[in-house]
Amino acid sequence: MKKKVWLIAVALMSLPLLGDDALANGTRKFGEEVDCDIRLDNTLHQFVASGALGTVRSEPSTHSEKSIGCSVEAYPGHSMVTCEALSDTSSVPQLTCTSEDPFLIAIVGSMNSDSFITFFTPSLNSANRGICSQINVENNSMYNVKSP
Repeated sequence: MKKKVWLIAVALMSLPLLGDDALANGTRKFGEEVDCDIRLDNTLHQFVASGALGTVRSEPSTHSEKSIGCSVEAYPGHSMVTCEALSDTSSVPQLTCTSEDPFLIAIVGSMNSDSFITFFTPSLNSANRGICSQINVENNSMYNVKSP
């Protein structure tokens, strides 16, 4: 028991050594203060968007527009998820994907206002829209929460 407590104490004591990623209040920013990233992943051969909802909402923007999120639309016998990201600092400024897959729709139900989300689409039409091939939702204390 004492050994586990000591290991936790060492991990907490090392937070100041994390450099610019560590904040005074003990939270972490996503990456190098990147709050929404949209890109073509050449390794996966897919377009990918990722970001922490709380960070995107809270960080001051010197750019015109940035956002990331997913929504579910449902009516009897049909439901669809739509994920969208906007970031004029990314190599791809906008990415939207949709899906009627019940598993992808269900994962969006685990999102909260501070989740880190990532979504993928293998191809895009001329409006930067595609079919969602994967949606990841991470709820973790290391991402900035929304501003009060």
